Amino acid sequence: MWLWILVAASFGGCAVLGNVAPHRGEKLLMPDERTSLDDCHVRFYKFYLSGQGGIGGRPARLNEFAHMGAIGWAQPDGEVAWKCGGSLIWDNFVLTAAHCAVDERNLRPDVVRFGDLNIFSPEGDETAQQIKIAEVIRHPEHRFSANYHDVALLRLERNVSINKAVVPACLWPHQEVRFKRMHAVGWGQVGFGEKQTPELLKMELSPVPSSDCEKVFNNETIRKLRSGLQEQHICASDKVADTCQGDSGGPLQVKLMHNIRETPFIVGVTSFGLPCSPDNPGVYTRVAPYLDWIVATMKKSGAPVDQQTFNTTTCAHRYVKLRDYYDAIVTKRNGSRSEIDAFRQHLITRPGLPPFVAKLGWGNGTEANDNCYGVIVDEDTVLTVADCTEFKGKQVSQIVHQERVEISNSRTSPLISRISARNESSCRISAAHLPRMRHGLAREHVCAGNDFFLVPEMCQLPAGAPLHSSVIIQSESYDTTFALTQFGRDCGYGEHLIATRLFSHVDWLKSVLLPEGGGFAGGAVQFLDPDRFEGDRCRVEVDGDGRCVPLGQCFSSGKEFAQQKVVKFCSNTRVVCCLMERIEEIKQELRRTELDECPALVRSLKPQYLTTLVTFGWRNGTSYNYRCLGSIITRNKVITTRSCLEGGKPDVVVLNEKINMFPVGDVRFHDSYNATDSSFDIALVEVSKPFTWTPYVFPNCLWTNKTHTPLVMRRIYVIDKDNLTMEHVVSKYNSDCQRQHPTQLRRSKLCVKRPSTAVEGAMCSNSGDVLLSQAADYVTYLVGLGLREPQCERWDYGTYTRMSALVGWIKSRVTG
Repeated sequence: MWLWILVAASFGGCAVLGNVAPHRGEKLLMPDERTSLDDCHVRFYKFYLSGQGGIGGRPARLNEFAHMGAIGWAQPDGEVAWKCGGSLIWDNFVLTAAHCAVDERNLRPDVVRFGDLNIFSPEGDETAQQIKIAEVIRHPEHRFSANYHDVALLRLERNVSINKAVVPACLWPHQEVRFKRMHAVGWGQVGFGEKQTPELLKMELSPVPSSDCEKVFNNETIRKLRSGLQEQHICASDKVADTCQGDSGGPLQVKLMHNIRETPFIVGVTSFGLPCSPDNPGVYTRVAPYLDWIVATMKKSGAPVDQQTFNTTTCAHRYVKLRDYYDAIVTKRNGSRSEIDAFRQHLITRPGLPPFVAKLGWGNGTEANDNCYGVIVDEDTVLTVADCTEFKGKQVSQIVHQERVEISNSRTSPLISRISARNESSCRISAAHLPRMRHGLAREHVCAGNDFFLVPEMCQLPAGAPLHSSVIIQSESYDTTFALTQFGRDCGYGEHLIATRLFSHVDWLKSVLLPEGGGFAGGAVQFLDPDRFEGDRCRVEVDGDGRCVPLGQCFSSGKEFAQQKVVKFCSNTRVVCCLMERIEEIKQELRRTELDECPALVRSLKPQYLTTLVTFGWRNGTSYNYRCLGSIITRNKVITTRSCLEGGKPDVVVLNEKINMFPVGDVRFHDSYNATDSSFDIALVEVSKPFTWTPYVFPNCLWTNKTHTPLVMRRIYVIDKDNLTMEHVVSKYNSDCQRQHPTQLRRSKLCVKRPSTAVEGAMCSNSGDVLLSQAADYVTYLVGLGLREPQCERWDYGTYTRMSALVGWIKSRVTG
C-alpha cells in the first residue's frame, strides 16, 4: 500500500541473444505468495520511462524530447546532411559539441531542424521547424586536436515558435550528478554520417567511473585526453549491442518531476566514444562547468539572460504548461496525447497541516530550528524524533497547532507525498547522508521514497513528520502513523528517505504512554494431529499427499520453517506433515550436482551473450522440421516443456543457427503433468554427445529460491520461425492472475505481466520460451518455461512453468 508523508514545497532462431545490462529491478525479489499488505511497490511495479528502466534504443514520442534538434549542412543538390544533434536552450540558442562546429570539409553547419521525429520523410512535417544558423560560437579553449572543452552554441537567425513540439530544455547547473539512469537521444548510429534509422531513438545510460572508462579507449584517444578524463567529462554506457551513445553534440539528459509534469535537464553534451558495441561507454562534456560561459555568451549576443535564468526552479516553471505529464499518472499515451489520472499524483498541496500534526517551536525571539514537526498521540503528548528535542543546546518549548501556523513565505506550502517502502536491497541513500548510516539499515529504520527524481528544492523533508496510511477499522478510516522521518534529500525522490519505525520502540512507548502497563500476550497457533507419527502418511492441505518426518527432513533451515504460513504437526512439534515432493527435494538438496556448480562455471566463462538456447528438430525425409526452444542446463541435458514435444521425441538438438546438431537420447516427463491445466509441464531431453563449454555455449543456471522470484525478468520468445525477441516483464502473484485464469494456478506455475499499460496485447508464449534473470556477474538464471495455454489471447498476463517448484524433480533426473 502507499505511504503518505507530510513535506513542504519550495516552488513557486538465433541460438544466442546479445548481452543486455541487467535492469535494476532484477535485483529485487517478489514473494511467490502474498503474505503482507505492505507490497504495493512490488505488486504494482512499473517502469517510469523517464530514466527508470528499459533496454534502450526505443523510438521517442512526439513532444517527448521537444528540445532536440538535428544540425545539418546544406548540400549542392538541395539536400541536407544531418551530421550532429543539439539542444534548444533558449528561443534562439542551441547547445551542441564544439567538434560539430565544422564538418570534414571544414564547413560550418547552416540549419537546425526541430519538432520532427523522422528527418528523412515528410511524416511529421506539420510540427517541424527548420531555421538557419546565424552564428557558430565554439568554446575559446577548444582545440580539434584534443577532447577538452567540447561545447559550442549556435545562434539562430530567428526565434523558434514555442509550442508543445518545440520547447527549450533546462541546464543542470550542479557539478554533482546523482542520477543512476539518464537518456541520450539521436537518429541512429554515432553522428548522422553513419547508417541511420529514420526515427528519433532514446537510449538509457548509466554513469561509469572515470577509471573504468579510461581503460576502454585506445592510446590515440587517451593521448588526446593527455591527463585522462577530467571534471568536465561524464562517462556513461548503455551496454546494449545495437544502440549507441547518441548523436554527436546531442544531449545527455534527465527528466525531473514537478507538480504533475516533468522537465528535461541537460546534464552533458555528447562528445566522443566507441560506438555500437556492448559495454563501450560514451564520453559527454559536463554542462555545469560551462554554465557561466553559456550565460555570458548568450548575453553578449543580446539574449536577456542572467545567472537566475537557468536556476532549476525558475527554468522548470518557465514552460511548465507545455511539458509532458510524468509517467506515473499517465494511463494511456497516444502519440502526443496523454490520458491521465490525477488521483495517482505523488505530491498533493494541503491548505494546512493535518489535524494530527504539530509544529515544534523554541519561543519568540529565540533562534529556532524551523523544520521540526511531531505527531499528536493524545491530549498532552506529541511524538517526534530525538533530533528535534533541542536546538543549539536549547530544548523545544512550544507546540504550534495547525490553526496558528502561518505560511508567510508564498514559496512554501504544506504537501503530502505518496511514497512506497523499500527493503535493504532496493534502498538508495544519498552520498550526503551515508555517514549517518555507517552500519546500514537497522530494524528500527524505514526506508521509503520513489525512484524518480524531483526538480531540486521543490520539496523539503521536515524532521519528525509522520509516515502514515489509512487503516479501516469497523468501516471507519483512521490515519495511522507508523514511522517518523529523520532525513532524506528531496523528500525521498530519486534517493530515499529514512524514518524511525515506531514498532521498534513499542516497549518504550508503552512505558511512557501506559504507565500502569497494558497490552496483551499473544500466542502461536499450532496445528496438531496426535494420531499421526513419524513415518505415517498424512495430508497437506491443498497441495496433496505427505508423510510425517522430522523437521530437518522438510525444512532445510529455521528461516525457511519460520516463513511457512501453516505447518501441520504430527504427534509433536518435532515431526511435521511434509509434502512428498518436498521430502525428495530435501534429499536432492543435500547432494552436490552439476546444477549446483553452474553459477561458478558461468562466472569463469564470462559469456559473450545473455543466454544460450537451442531448438529441437524432427527428421522429415532428408531435412528437419524445427519447433520450439530448449535451455541447456548441464553438459548433456536440455530442459523444455512437455507440450513442446507433443509431436513425439525429437531427433536432434540444434545449436548455433542449425550448424551444430546433437542427437537426442532419453526424454523424461514429469509424472504429474496435467494437459488440462498445463501444470507440471516440463521435460528433460538428453543429448548423445556432451556440449563443450565456451563463452558462446554455456548453461542457464536454474533459479532455486523456493519463496521468492525476481521482480523484473527478461521474457525471450520466438516471433517468427528463427527470430527471437526480448522484453522486460514483472512477476505477479498467482492469486492476482487467478481472477482471470480458467483453471487453478498451482505452485508449479507462475504468471507475469508487462510493466507498463502503454504496451498492449496478449502475452501468449510458445512452448519452451523462457523467463530469465541476469545477475551482475554474468550468470543467467532460468526462472520459467513458457506455456501456450488455450484462451491466452484474452489475458493480459503470461503463464510459465516455475523452475524453483520443480528443482527437486530436475535434480533427481539429472543425477539419476
